[in-house]
Amino acid sequence: MSQPTRSGKKRPDRRFDKTQLHADHHGRAVHRDYAAHFFRWGWVARQIKRGDRILDVGCGQEAPLASVLSGNMSTVPECYVGVDLNKPSIKFPPINAGWATYWFETSFMDRWEDVTVANDYTRSLGFNVIVCCEVIEHMEVADGLKLLQTFNKCLAEDGRIYLSTPVFNGKAALNHIHEYEIKELYHLIFDAGFKVERRFGTFMSAHDVKKYASETELELFDQLKEYYSGEVLATFLAPLYPDQSRNNLWVLKK
Repeated sequence: MSQPTRSGKKRPDRRFDKTQLHADHHGRAVHRDYAAHFFRWGWVARQIKRGDRILDVGCGQEAPLASVLSGNMSTVPECYVGVDLNKPSIKFPPINAGWATYWFETSFMDRWEDVTVANDYTRSLGFNVIVCCEVIEHMEVADGLKLLQTFNKCLAEDGRIYLSTPVFNGKAALNHIHEYEIKELYHLIFDAGFKVERRFGTFMSAHDVKKYASETELELFDQLKEYYSGEVLATFLAPLYPDQSRNNLWVLKK
């Protein structure tokens, strides 16, 4: 059954939604979605060490994670493979680096063998880091399971997956084909052969902050409001409250 949308509009009938989020689309204000994205990329970069083999599915037309990784020699990977259904950005093309390879206008599930075979090193050892931010909600559940199962074929035995996606709270974004409840996604992850190592919230509403945060946290929250906008503050306490957050970052392993 199709999930009701927050706008009340009928969702277009399509297998995959190809919506992209761009920094330049939010020039008038800091949008919490982009702020949360930026902090996710920063957090993932801190988990990466020099020499890692990275697969970034849904890397975006501008491949921002690759740009973040290039800014610090300690996070420059052995190889980075970015895959996206869309064409690369003309205005902000992805970083050109010897360790970065891109597969644009590519369905990873259909061409995952081509993506891995193109690099004998990753084919034999597997990727030890797979990143998939804001992708699985843009497909039906059957395709979401297939995506995770395909990750299982590509991930090294000691590897980690960093998966972020919205938490369904009764109504979904118009461009999201299926948003997951937390328990529902737990089951899908288990069915794909993974277990959850960690889980963080990435942003939450001011209403939920006031409802769930401690008095000390609320006092600090109010003090920070003097400087930060609500869009930025939405990301501040969310990591501590994944069950109450609008979006979660999941850390998975075999």
